[in-house]
Amino acid sequence: MHTAAEFQPEHSGWEARLIRANPFATFVSTGSPEPGSSGIQVSHLPMVLDGDPGDGTEPDLQGRTLLGHMARTGPQWPALLRDPIATAIFRGPHGYVSPAVRGDAPPAPAWNYTAAHVRGRVRLLHEADDVLRVLTETTAVGEAGRARPDGSGPPLDAFRALLPHVIAFSMRITSVESLVELGQGDPADLRDKVRADLAASPRGCDRDLAAVLAGTAAATG
Repeated sequence: MHTAAEFQPEHSGWEARLIRANPFATFVSTGSPEPGSSGIQVSHLPMVLDGDPGDGTEPDLQGRTLLGHMARTGPQWPALLRDPIATAIFRGPHGYVSPAVRGDAPPAPAWNYTAAHVRGRVRLLHEADDVLRVLTETTAVGEAGRARPDGSGPPLDAFRALLPHVIAFSMRITSVESLVELGQGDPADLRDKVRADLAASPRGCDRDLAAVLAGTAAATG
């Protein structure tokens, strides 16, 4: 991913926050399940930080581990046996910035977004206890903040029924590339206009981006 110095995160731990808030990754690897052939494998998967307390702490991702799982019938996990290096792409809120809001002459549209490319070495997990732990941790992230009236824990019986159908894996993180393109070069009054326009949008992703811009303004103001 092309990155520029002005679009780098200003605070350590930003990538961990992005993953917590947007744990559905685009998971990319090379290779093929068939010997002697090549290709690119792409899946869309929930991926979570292993052992993440979810308490707002902001760990450095280098050396940490991501957990995920995929369908056993898919082609990507056999390809990972041949080439275990993969990249997980996490994208935050994004939105179009109209030149009508920017007031540029000549008009120049823009797109604000945040993203992190997390690269690492994958290890497939075959033991039932390991797979159950991955399913449990992934579900815990999805259930965070949701009330469970019956006070029940994770549905282990349902997870056990999934064991023949899923492959779990861990990915030890070796490098991270991040991009935070939020109009950092624009004057504060223009960024306020952009934020207000996005906040009034009927699109939920635009409103989410406005909230990110508001948080950035609060942190730098």
